[in-house]
Amino acid sequence: MTPLRDVVILGGGYAGLGCALRLSALAPDLHITLVDAQDVLCERIRLHQVVVGHVPPRLPYAELVEGTGVAFVQARVLAIDAQARRVGTSVGELAYDRLVVALGSDIVPELPGAAHYADTVGSAGAAARLRDRIAVLAAGSRVVVVGGGLTGIELAAELADARGDLRVHLVDRGALGAGMLHPSATAKLRRSLARLGVTVHERFDATAVEPTRLVGATTSLDLDVCVWTTGFAASSVAARSGLPVGRAGRLAVDATLRSIAHPEIYGIGDAAEPVVDVGAPALMSCRLGLPAGSHAAASLVAEVAGSTPRPWQVRDVLRCISLGRDDGLVQFHRADGRPRAWSLSGAPAAWLKERICRATIWVLRRRADAARRRPRRLSAGPAVGVPSVAAVRTWEQ
Repeated sequence: MTPLRDVVILGGGYAGLGCALRLSALAPDLHITLVDAQDVLCERIRLHQVVVGHVPPRLPYAELVEGTGVAFVQARVLAIDAQARRVGTSVGELAYDRLVVALGSDIVPELPGAAHYADTVGSAGAAARLRDRIAVLAAGSRVVVVGGGLTGIELAAELADARGDLRVHLVDRGALGAGMLHPSATAKLRRSLARLGVTVHERFDATAVEPTRLVGATTSLDLDVCVWTTGFAASSVAARSGLPVGRAGRLAVDATLRSIAHPEIYGIGDAAEPVVDVGAPALMSCRLGLPAGSHAAASLVAEVAGSTPRPWQVRDVLRCISLGRDDGLVQFHRADGRPRAWSLSGAPAAWLKERICRATIWVLRRRADAARRRPRRLSAGPAVGVPSVAAVRTWEQ
């Protein structure tokens, strides 16, 4: 392995930003560059609220990293040249000694017509577009949410809670909560959705999306708006760059979160998946972003000290589900991911979910404060600087 001085982190979010700030606090003499296509942090765990008109505070990356020693570059990542250890972006090339891939995921509608006729909530932009569509819907309009995972459940409940005049349908191709919730928690979920007026369609084998209906194998549902909340896939950058990937295009990493082919490249958050047992399934989820970012930062510090990074052990003990503003569900589970019989519901669960959402930003700000307190010998700045766009034309071809 080459000496470690320049670290480039691709993607902000909870994982990438958390890693950058933690690493800057632990190793203030590194050059750390954070790259993201957007200029503000997207609170993905609040996108279902955005759809009904909630406007979260703006959290610009430049302000979050100011004074921390982390340089922020707003750019779209085009490709990774693992042999040359360079990243091509829309504004130039960046060289690295170590690279952290935290490019996240998005919803990829896979059924015929879904990409054209269905909205998603996979990004801030998509959520804002859906918000504008929902705002002009007349009373009695039918909104069909496809996908019975956490994203679909939260969105359906939020819509029904904020717009009680709409007819909200939640479609699940399996049984509601299967593998995710204990039967007792599923019963609580059913009661909450029924109270909100959400109609649940289980074991609905959707085959296509049309302008005014969701087509199933044996039946169909009329709709005014279809929202697709299933089919998450990682950023395609790793696969397009020839790096080994696994399911859903996630970078294949070992127990230390390093690429199985290039140990100088780390993968965290939704963008990566360990190919070995790390204690529990490393699911695409916001709740694992900060812990994975912290582990990658600690591993990089271990490399600086000449030590071998330790394996990551997933510590994922609960799932929190918003069911509107005043209701929620918290499912506790075992270390291996299996749900326990113990769950929390109602207003206490809603209170806990909100505190966890706020805590993520609090943790990031605390990490930034810790980084600002560390003396530095190196000035912050991109690893190579930002040359002209002509320098990366070959990446775009």
